[in-house]
Formats: sequence, C-alpha cells, structure tokens
Amino acid sequence: MFTRAILEEAIRLFFSGFTFVVHLARINMRIALIVVNALATLTVLVTVLFPLEILRIVLCLPFVLFFPGFTLISALFPKREWLNNMERVVLSFGISIATVTLIGFILNFTPWGLQLEAVLYSMASFTIITSIIAWIRLK
Repeated sequence: MFTRAILEEAIRLFFSGFTFVVHLARINMRIALIVVNALATLTVLVTVLFPLEILRIVLCLPFVLFFPGFTLISALFPKREWLNNMERVVLSFGISIATVTLIGFILNFTPWGLQLEAVLYSMASFTIITSIIAWIRLK
C-alpha cells in the first residue's frame, strides 16, 4: 500500500541522490556522467526485475526529472565555465521535463505506444547517448 510515509521517504532519498550527483559535477564532470549512466542502468534493471513501488519511485524520480536534462546540458555546455552549478541544475530540471514530454509524444506514434518498457528503454537510451556525446565533447 502506498502511504504518505513511503512518499516522504522517497522524496528524501531523491534529494539526497540529486545532491550527490550535483556535488560530483562540481568535482569532476566525467565521474558525474558515469554515476548518472550507472543509476540509469540500475533504474531500468530494478524497474523491470523488481516491481517494488518504493524502489521504482526512488529511482524513477531522478531518472525522469533530472538525468535526461543533466546529460543533455552536459553535452551542450560541457565546460564548467559556461554554466555555473545553479544554472546547470535549473536547466537540467527544465530540459528533462521537455525531453520526457517529447519522448512520450514520439513514442505515442510508434507501434510500442506509451508502455512502461518502451518509455523506460527510450529514456535510458537518450540519457546514455547524450552522456556519450558529453564525454566526447569534454576532451
């Protein structure tokens, strides 16, 4: 059963994980990209293999609201001098919402539709591809 305590714990865990990624981005962008890719892969595995609500909520909140925008912003603005940390975080949230909406809109017109696996795999693919582009542009 989904209760208020579970939701509060999920939100607390989300913000602690979000803070961890932002802190890593301050230190080294490459390590932050590796962590984001690892967490995106973990999210796909946990969502497909273990259908527990609390795990899905904790892992899917940053997967939907932060990771796609963070990797796209990292690909577009790879150098830390171009954006400060606050601008990078705010743009990551905004771009993530726009990206997820666009992915959902495109998937709606495919044979797979808006099924869980289709959305999950396409968002993970987008996150990994944009982080590879960001990695290449960091050189």
